[in-house]
Order: sequence, then C-alpha cells, then structure tokens
Amino acid sequence: METNGSLFQSYLNGLFRFQSRLQLGYLFVSKDPGALPNSFRFFAGGARSVRGYGYQKLAPRNAETGKIIGGKAILTSSLEAEIRVYENFGLLGYADFGGATDKLSIENLGFSVGTGLRWHSPISPVGASIAFPLRNSTEDFRFVMTFGNL
Repeated sequence: METNGSLFQSYLNGLFRFQSRLQLGYLFVSKDPGALPNSFRFFAGGARSVRGYGYQKLAPRNAETGKIIGGKAILTSSLEAEIRVYENFGLLGYADFGGATDKLSIENLGFSVGTGLRWHSPISPVGASIAFPLRNSTEDFRFVMTFGNL
C-alpha cells in the first residue's frame, strides 16, 4: 500500500510559492520481504525523492553482494520555498528527508538541504539546484535537474 500527497500554495500573486510533499508506503507481507521482486519493493533517493542522494540509494542492500534491493516501507517528505526574482524565474530553497527500509528508524533516513533556480516555462517548471546530504552519504553534494513540480 502506498500513498502520496502534495500541497502547493502561492502568495502575493505568485511572488512566493511553497510546496510540500509526503510519501508513505508499506508492504504487508508475511513471508521474507527479500523474496519479493524488486519491482514490488520501495526505493528512495534522487530528484523526485531525497535530492541530496543518488537515485534509489536510500534503500536496504543485500548483505552478501551489497546490491540495493529495496525495502518494505518508505517514508519521504520535502518542503520547498520559492521566490520569484525575475518574470518566470525563481530562487528556491528546500529540505528533504526519508528513506526506504525494512525496519523504520531515524538511522535509516537521509536528510538533505539545497538551493537552486527554477524557470516556469510555458510547458512545465524546469529547475537546476545543488543538494547537500546531511548524513549517511559519501558525497558532499549533488547537482539536480528537475522537470515539473515535486
């Protein structure tokens, strides 16, 4: 079972924009969750999740091979603020947290913050930002390109 929710709020005729996103999911399985195919398991990390971490990197790994295998639960959330600085361009700041896991605990979650620029094109928002993971990462930062909203 999985659910996602987003909230977009604009103030002063679009001068300030706030966005939030929450993702929750859990696999109710009675057998070993490792026996499930990866397509049924949860993965977190990347431009649509916790931006300071690589794509699907916030998930359990196989103890023997080190391969990312996904988790039976997921929790991710993002908060973002944007201010329009020129016509269709805005500066943004954000904070993300979350992870996919077999056992939900604070130690299994990644946290990141970032800042960037967004162009509100006639088709879809296009963004470029830099994200900084705050824990559980070997990288100092990541460049992130996004198309669309959270």
